[in-house]
Amino acid sequence: MANATLGAKAQGRHFHRHVNGLSLYYHASLKREGLVRHAHESVQISIPLRQSRRPDLVACDQVDVIPGYEEHATSWGGAREVVILHFDHSFFRNAIEAPAAIAERHAKTAQPDPFVANVGLSIRRELLGHDTIDDFHLSSLGTLLAGYLFLGGGARDIGRRPAARMTYEQSRRAIEMMQVTGEQCMSLLDISSELGLSQWHFSRQFRRTTGLSPYQFFLRSRVERARSLLLKGHAISEVAAITGFTDQSHMHRHFRRILGVTPGSFRDR
Repeated sequence: MANATLGAKAQGRHFHRHVNGLSLYYHASLKREGLVRHAHESVQISIPLRQSRRPDLVACDQVDVIPGYEEHATSWGGAREVVILHFDHSFFRNAIEAPAAIAERHAKTAQPDPFVANVGLSIRRELLGHDTIDDFHLSSLGTLLAGYLFLGGGARDIGRRPAARMTYEQSRRAIEMMQVTGEQCMSLLDISSELGLSQWHFSRQFRRTTGLSPYQFFLRSRVERARSLLLKGHAISEVAAITGFTDQSHMHRHFRRILGVTPGSFRDR
């Protein structure tokens, strides 16, 4: 995995992260910039975001789904930002159990789509709030987007075909793997492969079984581990590192959202 932190220089913000066949790029700048016409093997999803006069209001413009090897140009600047996801052949295989050729058949320029916009805005929110995005979170969003765009009828089709429930042994093993923290932290690919499922099917079956998405459960496990370590007297910065949060502010946000109290207030009780 190669990644870079978000640059916040005067000329703009640029970010790149790669995990298990999925690459994320984010670009924003004050002046108009872009990439000249080029092509690459991976399928590209471009999610253009446009700021209004209010910084808290960001809209999604027309979404581009670009097949591999098709020449295209990308631009950003001023009020226009862009979130770009590259799906390579291994990602399609692991995420939705489909060859990349399926994306070629579905490639299109889509009208602004609330579902796709929410994926782009979630990524943007993480990057602007923490200068990075968690690998598990990125893989989950990428898998969700791939399933939505390339597995038939989108959200309506997904709703008509409820996922199967996991067996007791499958759910027990998945939970066990998600509760591992620190350097041995498991990826979405690790867990789904262990269970013999695609990332897409694992994510849907896990939610059907537990009522939470894998990432929601993963976060709650981290917060519970952080709570336990704080009770034992560990420093907040140490706890954030041990439990795999990107930084203290990242842990602070999720700790407060899930437990209703900040790590500092919890420690000082």
